[in-house]
Parts: sequence; C-alpha cells; structure tokens
Amino acid sequence: MGRLGTLEQEINVLKTKRANNSMAAARAEETATMARDKANEAKQILDGQLTDKFNEVQQRVDSKAKAVRDAKKKAESLRDEAKELLNDARNKLQRLAELEKNYEENQRKLEGKVQQLDGLEDKMRSILSDINKQIQIYNTCQ
Repeated sequence: MGRLGTLEQEINVLKTKRANNSMAAARAEETATMARDKANEAKQILDGQLTDKFNEVQQRVDSKAKAVRDAKKKAESLRDEAKELLNDARNKLQRLAELEKNYEENQRKLEGKVQQLDGLEDKMRSILSDINKQIQIYNTCQ
C-alpha cells in the first residue's frame, strides 16, 4: 500500500490546495467585486460632483453670455442713438449756417435801406427847406 498511500496523501494535499485556492479565488472575486462596487460608487460621486460643477459653470457661462449680448445690444442702441444725434446736429448746424447767411444778407439789405432812408430824409429836408422858402416868398409877396 505504499504507492496507494502516497497517492492518497498527494490527493489530500491537492484537495487541500484546491480548497485553499478556491477560498483564495472566492476572496479575490469578493475583493474584486468590492473594488468594482467602490469604483462605481466613487464614479457616481465624481459624476455627480462633475455634473454639478458642469451645470454651475454652464449657468455662469450662460449668464455671462447673456450679459455680453445685453451689453452688445446696449452698445448698438447707443451707437444708433449717437448716429441720430450726430445727424440731427449736422442738420441743425446746416440750418444755422443758412440762418446766418440769411441774417447777413438781411443785414446788408437793412444797411442799404438805412442809407436809402438817410438819403430820402436829406432830400425831404431839402424839399421842406425849399417849401419854407417858397412860403416866405409867398408871404412876403402878399
């Protein structure tokens, strides 16, 4: 029975090793499952945090973009208003130049009329003087 006993001992040793290997494999599988569960849990936590951060950043970007759009609209509105004011000012300056030209022309006409009136006044005095002389002559003749 020597050889049979040795084989039985080797079988028992192999059974023990197999049992130990099965337990080690089960522990390794359990550890791998736990590690996978922890990794999934960590991934969910990180995904949640990243999603929250992403949403927060997205809201900030949207808010900034809206502020930029509003500022652009305001700038365009102010630019349009400035253009209108500039055109209005140009039109008023042109009108003012026309009025100044008319004023100067009227001023020259008025000066001409004043000179004409002065000439007529001198002529009237001369005629009045002649009339007075004629009156005196007429009065002395009577």
